[in-house]
Amino acid sequence: MAGLGGSAGAGDSGRIDDFDAALRTAAQKGVDCCVKSQIPYLGWDYNHESSASRSAGIQRWGGSRTASDTSVTVWNCLALKSARIAGLRVDGNAFNGIVNWLDRAQNLSVGKGSGSQWAGGRFAYRDGGMGAYGSNTMVAAGLVMRLYTGTRPDDRHAFGPANLLLGCLPPEDFKEPTDDEIRKKADEIHEGYVKAYGARYDSLSDTEKLRLRDMAGVAARTQLRGANPDFSNVYFLYHSTVPMFQMGGDYWKRWNPAMKRELLATQAAGGEDDGSWPPGGHASGRTMATALGAMTLEVYYRYLRLYDW
Repeated sequence: MAGLGGSAGAGDSGRIDDFDAALRTAAQKGVDCCVKSQIPYLGWDYNHESSASRSAGIQRWGGSRTASDTSVTVWNCLALKSARIAGLRVDGNAFNGIVNWLDRAQNLSVGKGSGSQWAGGRFAYRDGGMGAYGSNTMVAAGLVMRLYTGTRPDDRHAFGPANLLLGCLPPEDFKEPTDDEIRKKADEIHEGYVKAYGARYDSLSDTEKLRLRDMAGVAARTQLRGANPDFSNVYFLYHSTVPMFQMGGDYWKRWNPAMKRELLATQAAGGEDDGSWPPGGHASGRTMATALGAMTLEVYYRYLRLYDW
């Protein structure tokens, strides 16, 4: 995420003064770090070290250091794509490695439907035969990487995952639940959280307890609307909105209003949290969740469509 922010900032600057020059220098160093830490001919994982150090440490890790992680690779892909747009130097082999990982991680043998309505092509979270069981967030991450590395929206590698994401939307005829209904359902869900924590609940900080309450409220609204639980996860919404914008057409027409409705309904209004979003999923704090919420809503302004089909 830091690399993405640095590349975006460098692209926004016109390099008209010393600050802009320094920003671009720092962003280029971030790009170089990303490229050097890539697993040769594949993606990235959580251990961000140079290729040389990685090769030296493979035996220490029992060979697992050659495994890539889709959730880490997508952030590096976004950073490098932004860097290339900003005019920074990016080794093209980095994108070739991403494609190699996607070919290895995507499972095209499992899906439903046929033709352009086929929904399938999930991506593994890591190596290990998980391609058929990757989460919806990994579907979104894999899809954006496919599109950013040259796969067209009308290719099965892209429209299969995009159709899976459409399945996360609330029903078109859903009825917006009332505040009382959400409150009652949230109390039930929160009670389940407390039981799951057991004796550990009392040791949680007030902030952690408040986070559980916030998560219960978001989950309650999503369940009552009949949407996939992932649709209340702002981490998922960011990773899925970027590729659905790139897919365009009916995909974006269906996705955009539902996404905006969800984000605006879950944004805090009033009090010290005014304007923020509650944490949940991989968005482990309110600051990160709010950053992702804002980034999701600015997809229109931050990116140009790559394909016109």
